[in-house]
Amino acid sequence: MKKKELFFSILGFLLKNSNSNLEALQYLSLIYGEIKKLLLLKQNAGKTPEELGRLVGIHPYLLKIKKYTYYASQFSEDTAIKLLEKLADADIMLKHSKSPEIVFSELLADYWE
Repeated sequence: MKKKELFFSILGFLLKNSNSNLEALQYLSLIYGEIKKLLLLKQNAGKTPEELGRLVGIHPYLLKIKKYTYYASQFSEDTAIKLLEKLADADIMLKHSKSPEIVFSELLADYWE
C-alpha cells in the first residue's frame, strides 16, 4: 500500500471513529504543528542541526532520524503557508460543527488528488 493510500485509510478510520469534532481538531492541531516545523526548517536551512533543533523544539538527532530537513526541502514555502492557512480555515469550519470528514476532504483535495 502506498503512503498516500495508507494516510487516507488511517485518517478515514480516525474520523469515522471519533466521538466529536474535538478529536478532529486535535488531528488538525497535530498536522498544523508538523507543517509549521517544516516551514521553520525550510526558512532556516543554513543553520546547524543544534540551532534548528532549538528553533523547532526537536532534538537534533530526531531531526536527522525522522528526516525533517529532507521533508522540508520537498515543498515550497508558499505551499506550506497556503496549507497552514487552509488548516486555520478547517479549524474554523470544525468549530462551527461542520462534519470532520467533509472538512478533511476539502482540506486535502488540492494536495492529494
